[in-house]
Amino acid sequence: MELRNVEADLVDDRERLTALYESETGRRYSVFYVGERGLRLSDHYDPFFLVGATQAYLLGETYRHPVPVNSTLARNVRCLQKQWSQWYRRPAVEIEVETLEAELSCVSSPQKSGAFFSGGIDSLFTDIELGKNLDYLISFEHRSNPREQIEDGFLQLDDLTSYVESTGRKHLKVVTNMMTEM
Repeated sequence: MELRNVEADLVDDRERLTALYESETGRRYSVFYVGERGLRLSDHYDPFFLVGATQAYLLGETYRHPVPVNSTLARNVRCLQKQWSQWYRRPAVEIEVETLEAELSCVSSPQKSGAFFSGGIDSLFTDIELGKNLDYLISFEHRSNPREQIEDGFLQLDDLTSYVESTGRKHLKVVTNMMTEM
């Protein structure tokens, strides 16, 4: 499995990143994320590293990621594979990626924190337990057709926004096809 290409464009004034992966058998996967402008999805490709490395593990293939990723992220994905290998009795796969050391001392703004938020009971529990320590609640909505269904995905996520705003935090909304494409 290899990340072949990442393209950025706008869809209804929102930023969309689309990654193209190719497996060792030649099968191609196209995964997109769409977020509000200003969310800065294109600042790094770490989410695509997670998706590709996970799919490669499931396929039992080496994963090649041509864009450097944070060394902590790469280490954590390798640790996650070791854990999965114990659960599923499937060996970890090789990951070929250049890593960058995180330069936390160069951060120009205070670190922010967030948690995934679906509006379900687990998300509400996390919000209650960690609420005072969170700056953002992050919601994902799945849509399989980017052009025809993205706006509907954001409308669905808007149902959660009034709750998030009532807590004084920012709601980060992302629409993706990852669940059906990979």
